Parts: sequence; structure tokens; C-alpha cells
Amino acid sequence: MIRSISLIILLTLISRAFLPAQSSQEIPDVHAPIPVDPEVTVDTLDNGLIYYLRENHLPENRVEMRLIINAGSLQEKPEQRGLAHFVEHMAFNGTKHFEKNKLVDVLEKMGIRFGPDLNAYTSFGETVYQLQVPTDKEDMVDTAYMILEDWAHNISFDSTEIEKERGVIVEEWRLGQGAEQRMREEYIPVILKDSRYAERLPIGKIDIIKEFPQRRLEEFYSDWYRPELMGLVVVGDIKPSRAKQIIRKRFGNLNNPEDAPERRSYDIPDNKEPLISIVTDKEYTRSTIQFFIKQENKEYKTIGDYRTLLLHRLYNRMLGVRFMEIRQKPEAPFITAGSRYGSFIGRTKDAYISFALAKNNRIKESFRRILLENQRVRRHGFTEGELQRAKNWLMTTYRQELKEKNKTRSRQYTSEYRRNFLSREPIPGIENEYAFLKKFLPGIDLEDVNALANQWIKDSNRVVLIQAPQNNSSSVPTKEEVRNIMDSVWHAKVSAYRDTLIDQPLLSEEPQNGTIKSIQRNEQFGYTEVTFGNGVTAVLKPNFYKNDQMLFTGYSPGGHSQYAIDSFLDAKYTDRIINNSGVGKFDKSALQKKLSGNTARLNVSINTLTEGVSGSSSTGDFETLLKLNYLYFTSPRVDSNAFKSYIADLKERVRNIENSPLFHYNDTLQKTITMHHPRTIPAPTFKQIEAIDPQTVENIYRDRFADASDFKFVIVGNFKVDTLLPTLKKYLGSLPSIHRKESWKNVDPDFPDGITEFTIHRGMAQKSRVTMVMNDPFEWNYENRLQLDMLRKILSIRFREVLREREGGTYGVRVSAYPQKYPEQEYSIWISFGCSPEEVDKLINILKEVMHKIRNEGPKPVNLTKAKNTFITTREKQIERNSYWLSSLQSHYFKDNPVLSLEEYKERVSAVTLKDMQKAASRYLNMDNYVLGIMKPGKNDETTER
Repeated sequence: MIRSISLIILLTLISRAFLPAQSSQEIPDVHAPIPVDPEVTVDTLDNGLIYYLRENHLPENRVEMRLIINAGSLQEKPEQRGLAHFVEHMAFNGTKHFEKNKLVDVLEKMGIRFGPDLNAYTSFGETVYQLQVPTDKEDMVDTAYMILEDWAHNISFDSTEIEKERGVIVEEWRLGQGAEQRMREEYIPVILKDSRYAERLPIGKIDIIKEFPQRRLEEFYSDWYRPELMGLVVVGDIKPSRAKQIIRKRFGNLNNPEDAPERRSYDIPDNKEPLISIVTDKEYTRSTIQFFIKQENKEYKTIGDYRTLLLHRLYNRMLGVRFMEIRQKPEAPFITAGSRYGSFIGRTKDAYISFALAKNNRIKESFRRILLENQRVRRHGFTEGELQRAKNWLMTTYRQELKEKNKTRSRQYTSEYRRNFLSREPIPGIENEYAFLKKFLPGIDLEDVNALANQWIKDSNRVVLIQAPQNNSSSVPTKEEVRNIMDSVWHAKVSAYRDTLIDQPLLSEEPQNGTIKSIQRNEQFGYTEVTFGNGVTAVLKPNFYKNDQMLFTGYSPGGHSQYAIDSFLDAKYTDRIINNSGVGKFDKSALQKKLSGNTARLNVSINTLTEGVSGSSSTGDFETLLKLNYLYFTSPRVDSNAFKSYIADLKERVRNIENSPLFHYNDTLQKTITMHHPRTIPAPTFKQIEAIDPQTVENIYRDRFADASDFKFVIVGNFKVDTLLPTLKKYLGSLPSIHRKESWKNVDPDFPDGITEFTIHRGMAQKSRVTMVMNDPFEWNYENRLQLDMLRKILSIRFREVLREREGGTYGVRVSAYPQKYPEQEYSIWISFGCSPEEVDKLINILKEVMHKIRNEGPKPVNLTKAKNTFITTREKQIERNSYWLSSLQSHYFKDNPVLSLEEYKERVSAVTLKDMQKAASRYLNMDNYVLGIMKPGKNDETTER
């Protein structure tokens, strides 16, 4: 919930991809302003509040609401650091119409989930509140508007609630402590030199959080929560005319304070000499490089400006493909690398960034390589082939969005309008955007795109951030070495890129048509089961929740349970190696180029109990998806370079993992709950990785996919069954089949009997982690699974009420429940939270008290009501997604789970009683059989029994 935006540099630089669209209308002059989508109403109240309204029916009977405050941590006075974020928290702890925690209580009774549907965030320049509510009851919508109004000017700031929330925010701050935070304290003053951003991280100063007087909180709220700094977004199953009336009535009378402080824009200064920060930490696990070249922020106002945005997308796509091509080679100095152009920290600067995750002792080489690739573009540009493939990709992307115009979810629109309010990002609508694309794309040539390199890649405004494990310090460059690398590459001779392409069809020979053995139709749920002569079964479910989407999955029993422990790791990593190898005549790079402009994507998987495939495409590209599936059965490849590259990458990913305290904790926990089973390998050793054999990998893969006769495929999307059958007969009916009888083997580890508790001492940060795991036999049926899941939800609500809201002892408690049918029927419940080391024993005792009370007395009636309503409102949204039907049908065939209509589901949920839940709690909360793991700070590697 309500987590402030942390400073993750990479994510803040990823530029937004504009939504594709279409229009038959003539485009006006390129100097004309970019129009606003005619389907959105944008208006301003007399007091300055701007609102956005749009009627949209996906999901049905829902409305998304956002209250945007154009103020964040940058607006804090020195003695207020952290209070923008604190105000955001207090919005959920009491308002004029909802005292204390009543607001959350009321919304949860409506079935609104705290987190996914009800949330907020605070950043440098803004605070945003989000709310999604049902619209089928008018009083719910009225309540939502009342909440938005209360947030805008009626937060209570109850002194008791403030004191409680101090503890919650301290725990949120504590969660962020560790290697990243320690390194951030070193690099932020360097890379944001002389800027206000360096002193205004949204989480604030912990000493201020603990001690500030209440008046400072109220002062920040009074100064900055004013209508001229507010945006309101309402998108969903609404009538805009009605929404406009409500907004004018509720928000039109809000007043701006007479002596309100000016909202200033804070710049990040330019720099002539490079700003270089090189930081290491004992607990850091990887070597990362980020190279920024700051640019002046540009506001895109005219239709001609939109062409520039298209150039950005093409450039970043082409350079990204080059980096992917490099990293697939074993000799690559980095695991991954890329480039982006977009917003830097805040709104006054953009940046061009290149980044890399370097291999061991190859930081300098990786830095040099990413700079060289940028220089290669700067000197020689891209090729015609690269540009054409990028254009194909961009056109395909826009066409897909165009086709889904009336199937766009409301949340996507709210994000667009939020960005428009805060940074004036254009919102022309998809029809106009596609029209711009059609006008500009044919005329864009290499000279246009290549010109960007000289604009972006400059010898000023450069910033370098390198982070690495401290034990790898010998390979970390000095600042002088970084400068020398930049200077030498700037003047280096660089050869032009050579573009290679395999100009052959995916399939050398088309498969022969198979036969259809039987067709059975399920009229109630509208799916068809087709059995082919080779034994393959396909379950076809036409849906129209997307206009141009096909989802595809297939599975077969077996998995890596079939293989002895000496080849377990070969089997475990087989699917990843195959997915990195390409298929047929095409290695991965060649396959990506071949599929440029094609939406078909497919991955193979080998899990413990099954092997399978999963993929997606547009309707028009579905035959390509089936061709890929056919190739993965008949022409797999273990590419030598891909194998070596993956093994090298795997080594790098585990090389410094033991630096992480959390890794040691999770490693100990996993091995404890599985009683050190030999297949419990959270991270393989170098010796184990080096023992993975390419021939064994290929043999395992061919064995798993040698027989399609026991495969069941599920296909969901926009199609007609009769039209699809001939294509399926050709590509599924012809898959290899030997009709072997096979299932999985039971290789599941045993759970320890009784109570097992351990404490591990790891980490420099003063924080602890607590995890309780329960596991017992389970009777697999729908009612038991429903009640177990409902118990999970009830526990989540109750732990939040007690451990967070009453005690202020943790930021949150995570509860998960996992029923299992195969290979044995059992369940597990996982409960975990972070807290202060001094509070561990106290909070564990409270946790147990809560569970004992629910076991003995059952849940509170109100919490059962909340769980029921949440389940129903969640299912109402899920059922409108193709992905829901894909997983539901696969679960039906694999685990015999019933397919339920929405009404049937509501009936089953509504039928659950308090008595049922008390019995479920008594059955599943086994306080005599669990594992309790605790991590506390310290340097002691030993694990102690409690």
C-alpha cells in the first residue's frame, strides 16, 4: 500500500511508449498543436482544479478515480522532510466523514482491495491517490466522490493516529535499509549535485518522522493541497455529464489560500565535467553501470513534435536489438545492456541513458563496450534493414492498439491523463496517433534517425554511476579510469555494424495434415474439445474480451521429476537454455529479426510435474505461433553459443549472491522446510553449473517433447472454431506421437514434523524478517480451496488491523496460501513480515494470538463480509480477461477444477458461513506443526535454534 516512490534511477529513465491509434481524417499542418482526444473531457473549475472525464466500459461496472496533487517532497521545508509522504498516509487514517480507519473499513466492505484498488504514492513532485469502485450501486460512487473530496481538504490529522502512523512509516523506512540505501547515500549527492532532489527523497529524514510536531504536518497540507494544484481523473462505466455535476458540486467551492507559497520548479544543473560516482558495498550482489547524458526537457506540443517521438522509438528499438545481439554471445562482457531516452529525475531534465549489468571483473570492459556501441551509431548510423524492421515493429504495435480501441482498460487511460496533468504529455487518442504514424513513418529515413545520435551523445552533461560488490573492488575502475575510457572511446575508430539476416521461411517443409478423431462442445461455457488422430487434445474457447488477441498454452505430465538427482540441474535449466537458443535454422537473434513486425511469441517450459509451451499472438499471426510450436517439437536446437552464454550468465547471477543477507535467510528457510532435500537448490554452485552438459540438456528436451499424444492445448481468443480447425489439424494434428503412457514421479520433499524454529544472524541494517510456514495434508475439492483462500484474505485483513494499524510494528504482513493436488494433496500457508529486531518476539506472539483467536472463535463477521465481497468484485473483473479463461480451462483439465459461471461462483462464495471459516481455521492453522524462521542483523553465519 501507500509506498513512496524510491529513487530507482533506471526506471525513472524509461520513456513512455505512446499508444497506437487510427484516424481516417486528414492531418492538419505539422505546426498545429497536438489535439486532445475528443473522447475525453478536460475542463477547469474556477478555482483552478483540472478534471478529466471519460466513459469507458472495461472493466464493466467499474470506475477508476485519481486525485493528483502537484506537490511532493520537493515542496517540503527543511524541517518538513518526509511530511509529504506522511500526509499521504494520514489520508487513510481519518477524514471528515471517515474517522480513524473507517475509510478503509467502508471500502473493504464494498469489496475494494486495499492495495490493488485503493492506494497512493508520493514522489518528488506529486502525490497521487487511486481508487477503483463498482458503479452498479449509486451509493458506492457517491461514497467514492466523498472520499476524494475528503482527501482534497478534509483530512483529520488525529493526534493518536499520527503517533501510530509514525511507527508504520519508520517500518517502511526500515524496509528500504540495506546495501541499496547505503550506496544511495553516497551517490545521490554526486549524480544530483547542487540540486534540491539530493535533499528531498520522498521517504524523508527518519529523525523528523519520529519527532515532528503535528502543526508542521497540517501546515504542509494547508499550503499544498489546494485546488489550483489539483487534478481529478474519472474514467469508467460512468456518464460524464453526471460526473461533471458531482465534481462541480463537491470541488467547486474549494478555495486557494490567500498567502499560499509559490510552487517552484527545481532544476538539475548542467555540468561541463562528468559527474562520476563509484560505490561498493559488502552486501551488494551485482555490478551495474549507468551512463547518463542529461538533455533539456522538451514539451511536445505540435503535430510535428509527434514525429520526433516516433524517431525516439525507432532509435531505441534498433539500438536495443543490437545490445540483445551482443549479449547472446558467450564473450559478451555484460549479462544485459540497453539504452533509453526519457525523463530524468523530476520534470526539468530528460536524459539519454546507456546501462549494463557487467560480468565479474569486466566492469571497465562493459563500460567501454556500451560507449563503443553508441559511438558506432554516432559515426555510422543504422542500416536500412534495421530501420525497416523497426518500422514494421512500430506499425504492428500501433495496429494492435488500434484494433483494441474499444477494449482498452480504464486504468490505462488514468495513467495517460495523470501524465498529461503533471508533465503535459500529449493525449491525442489512438485514432489521431495512428493517423500521425501513417503520415510520418513512410517519410522517415536513416538520416532522420541517425541525427539523434549527435543530438543525444555529447561530451557535456555526462553522469556515470557504477555500483559493485565490495569484495570485487579490485575490478572496479577509478574515476580517472572512467574518464580515460570516455575520452578514448570518444576519439576511437569504430567499424560499421554488419547486419545479418537469414532470408528463409520458418518451416523448410510444411507438415502434412493430421486427422480429427472427435469434437465435443460445451454449450454452457462455449468451449470445444477437439481430439486429433495423434492423441493431441485442443480446447478452444472463443472470447471477445480482446479484438485481436490469441492466447495459447499446452502441457503434458512428466516434467523434470522424471530424472534422477544427478541430472536434476540439467533438467531444471533445459527450458531456459532452449528458449535462449532459437529454433530450427534460426538462433535467437536471427529468430527475433525474422519475427520483426510479427506478434507471435512462444516459450517452452519444463517444471517439476509437467512440460509445456505458452505463447500469444494477434489473430492474423496465429499460424506463425503454431509454426513455432511445431518447430519446438520437431526441430529444437541447443545452440552452442547460446548454451555457453547462458552458463556464463548463470554463473554471474549467483557469483555474489551470498553477499545478500536475504539470500542466506531464504536459503536456510527453503532447506529447513524441505529437510535439506537434494533437489532444494536455491542457487547452484559454480561446480554444479559447470556440470550442466549440453548433450544431456538436448536429450532431456527431446525426450520431454518426443510425444505430443498426451499434450492438452488450450486456445482462447477472438476466433471461430470452424475457421480455426483446418489450421489446427495441420500444425497440432501432425505433431510427433508415440503414445507412451507417462506421468510424473513424486519427488516432493517432506515437511518437518512438529515445531521447528531458527534464527539466522545476517546483515548490517537494523531490520529483521519473520516467516512462518505451515504445511499439512489437504482434501482437494472446490469448497476447501475456496475456504483456504478466504482464510488467507481474512488473516491479511486482521494482521493489518492489529500488527500495522494498532501496534505500528510493521509496514505490512504478507499471507499466501497454496493448495496442491499433485503429486500429493497438501496445502501450505506462508506468513511473513519485516520489523525492528527488538519487536520480533512481541509481534510473533501477537501473530499467534490472532491465529489462536480465529481458530477458537472464528473470524469477525465484518471480515468475512469483506473477504466475500472482495472475492466477488475481483472475479467480476477477472472473468473479462482471456487470461482468466486460459488458466481456468487448463486447471479444469489438469486438476479437475470445475468451470463456474459468475453466478455459480457468487453462490458458492455467499454460501460460506462463519462456522465454515472457524472449522477451516481450526483445520489449516495448525499451531503444532510449523516452521518459524527469523533473520536478525549481525555477522554470525550460524543458525540458532529457538
